[in-house]
Amino acid sequence: MQDLLLKRGLLLIITLGMSYISFSQIVINELVALNFSAYEDRFDQFWPCMELFNKGEETISLDGWELVSDQFANEKIVLPNIVIVPKSFVVLVFSGRNRVVENEVHVNESLSKLDGNFWLIDAQSVVKDTLSLWNPQVDNGYGYRYDGGGLRVEFEGSSIGASNNNTELYTPLTENLFMTPFGGFYPQDSIKATIFVSGNDLQVYYTLDGTVPTSNSILYEGPFFIKPGDEGPLRYAKINPVAKPLSGRKEFEWKPPSKPIRKAVVLKAAVFKNNRRVSDYKTATYFVGENSSLHTLPVFSLVSNPDNLFGGPKGLLVPGDNREVNTQETWFEEGGNFNLRGPQWERPVFVELFDGRGEIAWKMKVGLRVHGYASRNYAQKSLRFYARDFYENNRLNYPFFEQRTFSDYKHILLRNSGQDISRTMFADALATAVIADLNIDYQQHQAAVHYINGEYWGITNIRDRISERFVAYLHPNVRQDLVQIVSISAEKPDGGEGAYKFVRDFVVSQSNMNSLEVNAYINKHVDIPSFIDYQLAKIAVGSYDWPGNNVRIWWENKPDFKLRWIAYDTDEAFSTPVDRNTLLHAIEKERDEWPNPASSTLFFRKLLENDSFKSAFIKRSEYVIEQMLAPDRLLAIIDSFETIYEPEMQQHIDRWEYIPDLFVWKRNVEVFRNFARKRACYMKQHFSEVFELDETLYLPNLNCSHLSSEKQVDMELIGNPSVDFFEIKVLMDAEHPIFIKVFDPLGKLIYEERRNALKGTNIYPVRVKEQSKPGFYSVVVHGRKFKVAQKWLRLSVD
Repeated sequence: MQDLLLKRGLLLIITLGMSYISFSQIVINELVALNFSAYEDRFDQFWPCMELFNKGEETISLDGWELVSDQFANEKIVLPNIVIVPKSFVVLVFSGRNRVVENEVHVNESLSKLDGNFWLIDAQSVVKDTLSLWNPQVDNGYGYRYDGGGLRVEFEGSSIGASNNNTELYTPLTENLFMTPFGGFYPQDSIKATIFVSGNDLQVYYTLDGTVPTSNSILYEGPFFIKPGDEGPLRYAKINPVAKPLSGRKEFEWKPPSKPIRKAVVLKAAVFKNNRRVSDYKTATYFVGENSSLHTLPVFSLVSNPDNLFGGPKGLLVPGDNREVNTQETWFEEGGNFNLRGPQWERPVFVELFDGRGEIAWKMKVGLRVHGYASRNYAQKSLRFYARDFYENNRLNYPFFEQRTFSDYKHILLRNSGQDISRTMFADALATAVIADLNIDYQQHQAAVHYINGEYWGITNIRDRISERFVAYLHPNVRQDLVQIVSISAEKPDGGEGAYKFVRDFVVSQSNMNSLEVNAYINKHVDIPSFIDYQLAKIAVGSYDWPGNNVRIWWENKPDFKLRWIAYDTDEAFSTPVDRNTLLHAIEKERDEWPNPASSTLFFRKLLENDSFKSAFIKRSEYVIEQMLAPDRLLAIIDSFETIYEPEMQQHIDRWEYIPDLFVWKRNVEVFRNFARKRACYMKQHFSEVFELDETLYLPNLNCSHLSSEKQVDMELIGNPSVDFFEIKVLMDAEHPIFIKVFDPLGKLIYEERRNALKGTNIYPVRVKEQSKPGFYSVVVHGRKFKVAQKWLRLSVD
């Protein structure tokens, strides 16, 4: 098509030839540029879309027609051989599916937003219609006032797939309002709210529960008082946010809060004229009276239309209408809306952040998505904020982490602590603090609490989101547009494509890892000191779901690239058995399955064949074991986390009940302390055994004589709390007989069993219903020559 009419020539045709174009039979009748809820396609999803209309009397084939825009990756989309009969529509959906479903053409471009210039060109390269749109409104259509002609106008909502003729026109949001007082914590019994607006014939309508005000909401007639109880009854916390787990997986089950939880009053208001909204919404969150006691952590208030979060068709936080979409079939019989990803599963939300004094530190309208993989299925979900100019701003512009001066964030996470959600809520953050002095990239952390539509939603963890932008602000000399990131998984043990695969293939193919060529190559393309620190960090904190998973590697896409690793997702840190030999785990070569198949350990194993690398790795391990894992240092860090989280834990426990109570939480923290006291010595033992080191020369100042008499047996309880049935997972370092005992809250032995345990993992079912009452039970596993392993079990009423 002669270079797409050379764009500039095309613009000239558009400018000079509009009178001709207006007579086209096929026209761009309407476009929805930001489709969050305006048009639901045949796959029950929401993508930007464009409607073509045949306004003539003849049937037209689109075979060979093109849609051109500089927004498209290849500048044009070639339309399929589909016909449009007179006075009918075809909808182009920008989903990337590249298929036709009834009257929908799903093109091969996947886009979150449409704006700019668009040209519809027929098979003879004649421009048939054009449309230009900048700064579009969410869910509004833009097109001809009447089907096929008239002025281009903006609609209130959309009529995609139907006639434009009777669609209501969009009323520009020209008015503004101001509310006092600002959102915050007010200990008095009530506060006086005032809403200011200028102009004639204007009305203000408002709600107090976070719902969207309409002309049927409460009419503002003058200042009014906000007091406890105005927030109404508990609503959203009573909605089941999880799919159905497989039978027996009680740890994934959900139940509504059994104790009262805190609520806030969410005032949301807008200006109306002649029953039509003429202002944006204004929102403020008030903690009044008995609900006004300050949290010891920063507080996020998230407010959005309830349908965006809890509605069946598009609610982010519920199973909704997409129960058949299941990414965790090992654990769940069903899936849910929360498993769906991409721009069509982003919802607008207004966020206020209150500091330790209860004052607003930051507020902004952002996009919200669910974050994570398996953790999406938990009742409390991880969330992700997106800054976009069509919400308010394309940067969040707030220093979320005191350790950094950086504030130019595009994304931020509110993380639910992943697998640690039922233990302490801070394992991954603790690992981050422990490894902070090493030469590796990692996510920062800040504890917080959050509310959703005025209801307390528990403790969350503010974290960086790993992305090209994350790499660029950690490394100011790195160009963001050149950053490449890959992940390692069972499906992509070699990283898939790119520099890591190239380097890995080279290293794996070498028979002599000590050649000058190999040494030069790995030093040129691998950040060796950083990789050594990364491996040692993951080994030291007890990472288990690794390295066949949870690996991120980045580089700059240029000839002199260097690979660098990002430490993340160590939710099992400090809670794995303290004697677990994660060095052997990292170099395992016999397995073919998760979490450390041989393919995932091969790169590290090959580098250990290089004498220089191996020597540097062992030398650096001395610092990590003796200094980083020094018990006094680790215990001080754990104490600091306990101090931060403990004041908020009881409210969080009452909200979610993933952790039975504060006693169990403190016992879980004590598990971390036990790990901290002994891990350095076990690491010394593991390195000495694996690398055949002389213990009188390797870390000679680290006295670990107490380990010589300590045979190991460790265990975990599966199904805690329980009604009558639970399982004991026993981890052995050798095959030996063991005894399993359960003592009731008064210390009476109510269950005893002898088992022949094998080396490795053993799982034993236990049922104590006939003799049990609600309370805490001591579960003990021991052998005649073994130390005692003890856990606490909570039995509850059926």
